[in-house]
Amino acid sequence: MPTIDDLPAATAAADTDALMVSQTNSARKVTRAQLLAGLQPAIVVPAGDLLGNGGSTSAGPLPITVGSNLVLAGGTLSATAAPFIISALPVGAAPGSADLVAVSQSGTINAVSYASFANGLAALPAFDTSPLKAKAIGGSISRTLGALFSDVLTIEDFGAVGDGVTDDTAAFLAAVAAGRPLRLGAKTYVINGPVALTNSAFITILGVPGQTTVRRLAQTSGATWISITAPVVHADGVVFDANISLSGAVNAVGIAPSCLRSTFLRCAFINAKGGSGLLYNQSDPVQARHSIVACEAYGNVRGIYCAAADGLIISACHVHDNSVAGVTVDYVDPAYVIKSRLAEIIGNECWNNLVGIQVGDYTTADAVPATIANTTSDAVICLIGSNICHDNAEYGIAAQGYNLLVQSNIVYNNGGTNLNNGGILVNMYSSAVIGNLVTNHLGFGIDAGAANFTQISGNVVTNSRIAINAGGAQEARVIGNAVANASTYGICIYNNETTGGGAPIGVPSLDVSIIDNTIDMPMGGTGIALLDGPQGVQVARNNFITPAANLSMCLIALTDSVLIEGNLLNGSPSLHLYDPGTTTSGQFSGLYSFNYPDILDNVSIMASAAPIQSIRSVNAANYGPYVTFLKLTAGGSGYSAAPTITFSGGGGSGATATAYITNGVVIGYRMASLGSGYTSAPTAIISGGGGSGAAATAFIGIPVPPNRKLRIFCGVPVTWANAGSNPRQLTGSGTLISTPANSDIEWVGLNGGWYASRYEQSDYVLGASDGSVTLRSIAGNLRLHPAGSGVVQWANDSQATGCTTTIGSGLPNGVVSAPVGSDYRNLSGVAGNVYWIKQSGTGSSGWAAIA
Repeated sequence: MPTIDDLPAATAAADTDALMVSQTNSARKVTRAQLLAGLQPAIVVPAGDLLGNGGSTSAGPLPITVGSNLVLAGGTLSATAAPFIISALPVGAAPGSADLVAVSQSGTINAVSYASFANGLAALPAFDTSPLKAKAIGGSISRTLGALFSDVLTIEDFGAVGDGVTDDTAAFLAAVAAGRPLRLGAKTYVINGPVALTNSAFITILGVPGQTTVRRLAQTSGATWISITAPVVHADGVVFDANISLSGAVNAVGIAPSCLRSTFLRCAFINAKGGSGLLYNQSDPVQARHSIVACEAYGNVRGIYCAAADGLIISACHVHDNSVAGVTVDYVDPAYVIKSRLAEIIGNECWNNLVGIQVGDYTTADAVPATIANTTSDAVICLIGSNICHDNAEYGIAAQGYNLLVQSNIVYNNGGTNLNNGGILVNMYSSAVIGNLVTNHLGFGIDAGAANFTQISGNVVTNSRIAINAGGAQEARVIGNAVANASTYGICIYNNETTGGGAPIGVPSLDVSIIDNTIDMPMGGTGIALLDGPQGVQVARNNFITPAANLSMCLIALTDSVLIEGNLLNGSPSLHLYDPGTTTSGQFSGLYSFNYPDILDNVSIMASAAPIQSIRSVNAANYGPYVTFLKLTAGGSGYSAAPTITFSGGGGSGATATAYITNGVVIGYRMASLGSGYTSAPTAIISGGGGSGAAATAFIGIPVPPNRKLRIFCGVPVTWANAGSNPRQLTGSGTLISTPANSDIEWVGLNGGWYASRYEQSDYVLGASDGSVTLRSIAGNLRLHPAGSGVVQWANDSQATGCTTTIGSGLPNGVVSAPVGSDYRNLSGVAGNVYWIKQSGTGSSGWAAIA
């Protein structure tokens, strides 16, 4: 049998070709298709692929594609230069902190969590994220981190440490010079002086309120620690601590004239013990815009000091424990050219300073208003309103200037134990003090000496020695105030006033109005006191509450020039008095006198035993033997010092007085002692002082003021003496008069005495119960005297024309016209033609001689 190799070769093979196989020891044929059935088919692998099983169950080999970043070449599978191509990877979600990042570490590829990877960036010494972009929450576009962070720089960006020890001055100046808003952290930064903060546009400093402190540890020169010269500055939440341990007259923060816009919000200026906490230097007359809001200033000489910078607002600040003033607005310019204007000091609390709020000159000679105008003021058109000033050593508020408004402040417990200090000092003019609550001062409540053309109204002033003082002023208006518990004076007007330093204010009191006030006097003090002869004072429509007080204390008017009208005593317009009496001593000795309360102009008499010879106020009687005031009659000239005043004559002794001069002229006098025992006015002798020509008239007691009206209701018949009266009582007849029961009489002050201007003349015309009238004279003739060619006419209700009685010289026929029944007496006639009767006609004929 031939072998396989002996057989001829087939040309091709097909599935139908038969092959021999042995099956159960028997030879069988099988086709190629049968033979291959069940066997793995031929494996065809595309170029660049691998064989494998990519499924999840057993299966035949499948081609597997070589992925990206891998290369199959020459039977070798290898990676390219990079582990993978990022752009070829599928898009994923935002990485989480636990996601892994492949990194090469020391030649080895490792996986690092995304959180660890991101945190490690901060440790890279030169890693700059400035070019990275971000979009602010709420914004619409993305900006680089460098741009975002440059909106506000921090001082640490320039190397500051902020540990309270390291000198951060250079970093601070560099940060300010960068011209960007500067943010300070809740740290203490050491900035040594002097430093000047300047750039061409603005400075903005933002701190953490109450936690950011800028502190001075050294000062090499200069009068200011931090000077701001930039045109605009804004600071918020910074404590400027000048360091109380450092000596020297240095201001903490100074605003230069070149800075015309500033805002300080929630800042503090502290411990400039030799200067001001915040100082605005003179920039007037340029209009500025400065605001200080919700700040604090303490431990300075002056907390906040504005020296002639116009347009300042100080609001909601706490200013305390400064050695001179909490807030000062003033510039001492002897030429009165540079001024502080348009300041608003509102809603602040000031305590434990020498003066809480000071506007204008306080103790300097510049306070003298030599002329009543804007020209002599250092502060003009300013508002001091709604502040609380308490427990300051001298005054809560001291304001001097022109067109100032002091309104709605609460002023409490200032002045300490000094009786010459107090609540509000207002030596100002053309101004107003309105609606303030002033209480609990041992000295003055409102001291408004020299308040020329100023209104003091609607204030509540309680518990002080002198509630309201408005002396040394021209045309002051004290209107509608409520005064209570004044231990000395409720309202006081001195004719001459002085500055805090004792110099004369410069003008005497003139035309002061005290009207519509309520004065409660439970402490025994005087209600209204007019001292040393103020002129032209009006005391009207005031209500004096004196439940158990001495009525003489309501008004003490030591002047000859006061108009008193319409006042109330305990709400009543009148007071019933009884039993005038005889004076036993003094200049009124032996006179049957009627004394009335000085404040009233409507009183009553219910008993009278003799003709009244003297009508005078209670205090005119009380002060009768004393020299009460000196009235200036000539100012003289050339006085370089106050002249000496002596008194001669008058029967008494002990009176002394002081003269006040301004510009070489005597402007008035103040009584130092009233003396005693005077029965007539002494002569005032003025000598010395380097000048001449000054003269004065001395007054004892209280004279009847001109035009003083007194209405007296007479419940009983009262006789009023004329001859021998003191003060003089003038009547139309020149003789005594009587007023019947239940009638009244009105007396008017005239030439130091009284004139009876209106009364029921029962002495001459007396009505009876039957309706008849008696016309009589007190003594002598009863005269009918028609004027000119007038006649005495007789008429009644039924005969309106009636007839006449006429006298003349000569015959009446053709001369005298009269109705029928008239009579005529010929005063030059003889028997038979003296008495004539008109018998007919209406003209001048029809006369017949009767006798």
